[in-house]
Parts: sequence; C-alpha cells; structure tokens
Amino acid sequence: MAGSKEHQSADMRIPEAYLSIVLGKLMEAPKSSGLKFVCEGQEIKVHKAIVCTQSSVIDKSANNKFFVEAHKGRIEMDNFDLPTPRHI
Repeated sequence: MAGSKEHQSADMRIPEAYLSIVLGKLMEAPKSSGLKFVCEGQEIKVHKAIVCTQSSVIDKSANNKFFVEAHKGRIEMDNFDLPTPRHI
C-alpha cells in the first residue's frame, strides 16, 4: 500500500550531515558517556551505546557482570598507542 506507515517510514531518511552533527554533540557530552578508555595514562570518555555496537569485545568487557571493566566503567588499553582508542 502506498499510504501505509511502513512505506512512509522507508522513504524518510535522516540526512548523514545531520546525523554527523548529532553524534558529534553526543560525543562532546561527558555526563552521558558511561565508559572510559584508559591509554598512556589518559582517560577518554566514550559512549557505550556507540562503542559497544562497533566491537563485540568492548561490548562484553563493558556489559558482562563477570568482567572487572563492567564494574569499574573503564577499559585499560595500555597495549595500544593513544591515537588508537581515540579512533574507536
């Protein structure tokens, strides 16, 4: 059906430029980050909703109650150079 809600929602796309702006603002909001990467002594605040969808390893570390990282809200990344976790 041409007038159905399913058809209408499929045609409604959010422009990438707008999404980029929204995600940029989200990344700058430290109070909603929820997780920190620690590398070379520096803490990088990240958003779990974003990084956990990009990596199953980070997702398990941040959300599994049996992992220390999930309780601390921080993941140590000393095996990487500083630019690496900044680009995750």
